[in-house]
Amino acid sequence: SLLLPVAVHAEAGVSAERTDAALAALELGYLALEAHGWPTPRADGGRDGTDGFDLHLRSAWSTTDAPSWVPTERAPPERFARAGLDAMDAKDAVSDVDSGLTFAEVYAGVPDDRLEACVVSALVEATLLGSDPAEAPSVRRATATFLSWTWTGRFGCDDERIASQQTEPAHGWVGHDPSTGEGGALFLASLCERHDDGSGDWLRDVWNAARQRSTEGELHAIPDVPWMLVQATELTRTPLVRSVVDFAASRWFSGTRRAGARLRVLRALPDEATPPAWIETSWARLPRRLLSQEREVEPYGTAYALVDVRGASAGSRLQVWMEGEYGVEWSLVGMRVGTDGREIGRTLAPARDRDPHSYLSIELLEDTSEVVLAVTNLSGRGPDADEPDDHARSFRLTVDRAGD
Repeated sequence: SLLLPVAVHAEAGVSAERTDAALAALELGYLALEAHGWPTPRADGGRDGTDGFDLHLRSAWSTTDAPSWVPTERAPPERFARAGLDAMDAKDAVSDVDSGLTFAEVYAGVPDDRLEACVVSALVEATLLGSDPAEAPSVRRATATFLSWTWTGRFGCDDERIASQQTEPAHGWVGHDPSTGEGGALFLASLCERHDDGSGDWLRDVWNAARQRSTEGELHAIPDVPWMLVQATELTRTPLVRSVVDFAASRWFSGTRRAGARLRVLRALPDEATPPAWIETSWARLPRRLLSQEREVEPYGTAYALVDVRGASAGSRLQVWMEGEYGVEWSLVGMRVGTDGREIGRTLAPARDRDPHSYLSIELLEDTSEVVLAVTNLSGRGPDADEPDDHARSFRLTVDRAGD
């Protein structure tokens, strides 16, 4: 670049037009980082023949070979963009988890309409890796995917993973598994929409507050970004668990149901990102006991049950009893949906510590055609992507009708 400390290196076989487009996207991403107060990549001391940040366009790409240059990844990332460490920044780092010099790679064969988002998300992920190598890869990826959507309108390079996470909502939206991350962008977007109208500035401050420094070679594992999310939301008197429960229910209205979505990020999702109900039943078939799906619900994952209440008289009530496995907190939400597909009321059974039983009595309004029951596993600990979370659990619901 003639203007910024960034460079694109293209392998043989990559066209000049593709290289120029990648450079334009790289400049866009760098300027967006600067404009919004995010850190920018550090100068790398002339590696690859330039002093600035290097992005490599690869003409051939393998999604199965583990890249030896990403020591913080736990498994080969099957993606078309990668961030890696050149070296630790000895000037700033006391230990090898404080900061580093980074680069990125992008597969040159991605579709034209995806290249910009690929480059921007790779730049952001590499920047966050250099700023705090100790942060969990899935948290960096969720942030990069969210900022890519904010600045380019696309959810990073592999936006199919957003749809995949939506169609398997029992998975947690972010975790220790290196295949996760993109789904967490939706939750981060919902938090930013609440706290900064979706600009991402609030999330930037969370990252800045979480950046750690080791002392005399000893790692300070706290704070990290998930821990800071808890603290930051407490300061605004909107505890993180409340946002988790609200998001878990709200994401039902996405994909083909986007007409009822309250969050902008959910309205932006394609039809393929429609969460399914694990079981459906109707007013005429009640009472029924609904067992949770064979797969357990992971921490911060959600399972949905759909009850068709057409035929019930106005003023009737749907009674719901939930019994979850012990060891985690559970959330139970009942949403009344009108004939136009929009939510017309929500009833919440608050999570109770050490008690996995909940009850809801949902009064059916005149226009109610369906009731969606959202059951969320709130884990037995706070959100933490650094260690495996073995709090996946099952539950069962008993649903009956009253007053009809």
